[in-house]
Amino acid sequence: MQKLGWLFWLSVFLILLSIFFFSLNYIIFKDLEFIYSFILVELGFLSISVLLFTIVLERLLTYIANKEKTLKLNTLIGVFFSDIGTDLLRHFTKFDLNSEELEKNFV
Repeated sequence: MQKLGWLFWLSVFLILLSIFFFSLNYIIFKDLEFIYSFILVELGFLSISVLLFTIVLERLLTYIANKEKTLKLNTLIGVFFSDIGTDLLRHFTKFDLNSEELEKNFV
């Protein structure tokens, strides 16, 4: 049998915790009708909560992935120009007729 992961045990714990609180509510208030209506209301809002959480989490993960990709790309560009890029640009400026004007803008 495959080993059960932490997510499964967390789910079981949260379900048991929910059952405990509903039982405690029944023991204290003896109002089963309220518990039924509360469960239905919570199930109605569950889909909205999951939707909002999913959208926020997806946007956050996308933002982090794009930031990491940009950082890696900047690192790669930096390595390229530090190794061969500067020499390559020097060779290209020999063939550019406007290189003196460009040099004034950069220096």
